[in-house]
Parts: sequence; structure tokens; C-alpha cells
Amino acid sequence: MGVIQRQGVNLTIINYIGVVLGTINMLFIYPKILSANEFGIFKFVTQTAQMLFPFALFGIGSLSIRFFPNFKNEHNGHNGFLTLLLGAASTVLALFSILIYFFYRPIKEAYAANFGDYVQYLPYLVPITCCMGLISVLSGYSSNFQRMLVPHSLNNLFIKLCTGGLCIALFMRWLDFSNLMAGLVFSYFLVLLLIILYLTQQGLFNLTFNFNFIRKPILKSMGGYLVFGFLGNISTALALQIDSFMVGTMIDLKSVASYSIGFFIADTIDIPRRSIETAASPVLAQAWKDNNLIEIKNIYRKSSLNLLLAGLFIFLGIWLSVDLLFEIMPNGEKYVAGKYVILLLGFGKIMDLATGINAQVIGYSPYFRFNFYSILALACFNILCNLLLIPHFQLIGAALATMIALTLFNVLKLIYIYYRWFMQPFSKGSLLILAIGAGSYTIAWFLPDTQNLIAAIIFKSFVFATLYIGAALLLNVSPDISNLVKGYIRKIQNHNG
Repeated sequence: MGVIQRQGVNLTIINYIGVVLGTINMLFIYPKILSANEFGIFKFVTQTAQMLFPFALFGIGSLSIRFFPNFKNEHNGHNGFLTLLLGAASTVLALFSILIYFFYRPIKEAYAANFGDYVQYLPYLVPITCCMGLISVLSGYSSNFQRMLVPHSLNNLFIKLCTGGLCIALFMRWLDFSNLMAGLVFSYFLVLLLIILYLTQQGLFNLTFNFNFIRKPILKSMGGYLVFGFLGNISTALALQIDSFMVGTMIDLKSVASYSIGFFIADTIDIPRRSIETAASPVLAQAWKDNNLIEIKNIYRKSSLNLLLAGLFIFLGIWLSVDLLFEIMPNGEKYVAGKYVILLLGFGKIMDLATGINAQVIGYSPYFRFNFYSILALACFNILCNLLLIPHFQLIGAALATMIALTLFNVLKLIYIYYRWFMQPFSKGSLLILAIGAGSYTIAWFLPDTQNLIAAIIFKSFVFATLYIGAALLLNVSPDISNLVKGYIRKIQNHNG
């Protein structure tokens, strides 16, 4: 876990800097500067593009890590693997754009009633989706070389700086809302360009091609994986990311804004998983190629423990101060409907974290097709739940549908991994983490509020964090985290000495 731990920590730090920037944007800048409808279309476009790009890529992004060990060769530009990926990705994204062009009129008519004049911004989905797709391919490719930090920083931090800056420019009347939306598209294009320049500077942007290497057996393997990767990505988007899209489709843009705030806050719980997955995926792909089941089991077990420890800390810390948070947020009373979205999505995220990086364990194995079958079933189930629950419970219905989908999906993967390889991620440490979380939260929750809201948040959060982190380190719940903290302490002591 050395490389995974080191890269995971670095990515987590970047992600939480992104959380700070995102919090400033989502809770203070957007609600203050944008109207509810402007906020709604702004998030609808970006979140729908996030849902669509795996579909538009036709699963090509799934090849970038899974098949790199087969192409790996430093002396000849890795047999043109990057050229193959970019050529295929550009082709399918172009076809996606043409398809949207031909169906744009009925799409526009379908959304005109809910979106009004803001329906004119729907076409911005296409360039943003294409940029997201190419960024995903290049970021996945760069992770094969442990070059994750710069692409991740650009895609996470730079975009948030750009969108916040665009809103401030709108507030200063340096541009209007249509210019802001155009600037949003340009921001994603700029990130794509900067990642290409970075890979070029690192000597990794090799657009060579080795026709002799591309043989029928490897093409057949890639084609089979591609089909299931494509169908799996569509199903994942439908199962786990369709909620915001359906809120905008079935309710209105103002509801998208409220749901987006709740979704954003709950999504911070998931950041450790994304960091660990990014760092662990190349290692898992190589371990499966070498049939190293001991290494795979070790990664699976440790990922569950560390992710539960980090995720529960974030979830309880958020819920401890959620009411105070909406009180200090500009126009918070307009968006407080997102409060229980945080709770329901948070429960789903904790289940996802507690079961470790199970999707990657299955996805890089010879039995990768299971991911597709299970997520397809859950996609259908989630859409049905949304259709049934949103009309009756509005935002809560969408969050509840996603929570149920996340929970069932992870239970299925948990059962399958145990059935296939006799692996399960839980240990006594998992129960100990739950006990630490319950005890720390209870003590902090009963603390009296102060007159100053910000001071109350800081005080309760400090007490909770001290109890939670202190107990976790004292009881050595996670040797990885304990050793990491001890290492930082030694560095500080040596520096001061």
C-alpha cells in the first residue's frame, strides 16, 4: 500500500483544497450572485455533462488503465496506446455531437416548459461533455505513470477557480450570464489543453502507433472489455448520477439548485474513495495480470478500513453543523430543502466507502462483466424509484432512490467478491470505527450552542475532530493512518531539531 497510500494522501489533499474552493462557490458565491434559475441551469449543464460523458466515450476511458500493462514499453512509446485511445475517443465524441445536433429540436421542446428562456443554454452540454471525456482519458492514461497530481489539480481546482471567478465577474458587471456560460465551456477546453501540455512536458504525450503490435487477440479482448465498459458506464450514470437530471426534468430549475447544494455537501464524503481508487487502480490492474490474490486482498481490506474511517469522520462532522451551515449561507432559506438530501446521500456514501474499492477489484479481474450486469439492474431500479418517489417526495425522493441504489449495488458486489474469491473487507476495526464515531458525535452534539454561528460550528467541529481522531490514533484502528501521522510528526521534529 506504500505507493497507493502516498498517492492517495496527495490526491486527498488536493481534493479537500477543492472542497474548500467548492464550498466557497456552492454555499456563498453562487447563491449570492446567481438567481435560483441561473444557479439551476448552471448546475444542470455541468452535472448532466458529468453524467453523459462516460456514455459519449463509449467506454473507451475504461481501457486506459486496464490494458496499459499489455502495451507498456518505454522504448517505443508504449506501442501507440495513447494514439489508439485518443483516436477512438475523438471519433465517438464526434459521433455523439452529431447525434445531439439531429435530436436537438425535440430535446429543446421537451425542456422549454420547465426551463423557459434558459433552455437556450442546453447546447453548452455538448462541448463540455466532449472536453470532460478527453480529460478523463488523458487523466486515466497519466495515472499509469503515477502522474496524477497535475491533471487532477487542473480538473478539480482550476475549474472551481474559473467558475468562481466567472461569477465574480458577473457580479462586477464585467460580463452577462450568457458570457458566463461561454466562459464555462472555455474553462473545460483550457483544462484539456493544459493537461496535454503537461503530458508533453513530461515526455508522455507520444502520438506514435505500432501497427505490428495490434493483433487480433488483443483487439478482441479490448473490444469485449469496451462493450461491457460502455454499458457499465451508462448503467452507472443511470444508477448513481441521474438524480440531478431527473430533478431538473420532473420538477424545475430552482429544485436543481437546492438539490445541487445537498449533493455537493454529501459528495465531499466520497472524496477519499476517489483518491484511493485513482491511486490503487494501476496497482490492481497489475496485480490481476500477475494473479497476485494476496496483494488484491490486502488492498481490498485496507481500502475498506481507511475509507470508512475517513468517510464517517466527514459525514458526522457535516451533519453535526448542517443547520448552522444553512443559517450562515446567503439566501440559505431558499435552499434548506437540500438538508435531508445530505442525510440520505450520506448514508449511501458511507455504505459505498465501508465496502472498499470493490468495483475496481471486480472491474480489473477476468470477471469484470459482473459489474455491468449488477449496475444495469440497479440502473433500471433507480430510474423506477425516481419515477415513483420524486412526484410524492420531491427532492427527498430523488435522494432516497440514489441511497437505495448505492446500498444494493454494494451489497451485491460484497456478496459476489466473497462468492468468487472468499474475500470480505470487514474487520474488528470496522466496528471500532463505528463506535468511535457514535461516541464522538454524541458528545459534540450535546455541547451548548454559542451566540455566534461561526464560532459554534468551529467549537463543535473542533471537539468532535479531537475526540474522533484522538481515539482512532490511540486505539490504532488503522495502522496505515497511524504510521502516516507518526511519519509526519517525525518530519516536523527533525525539521525543528
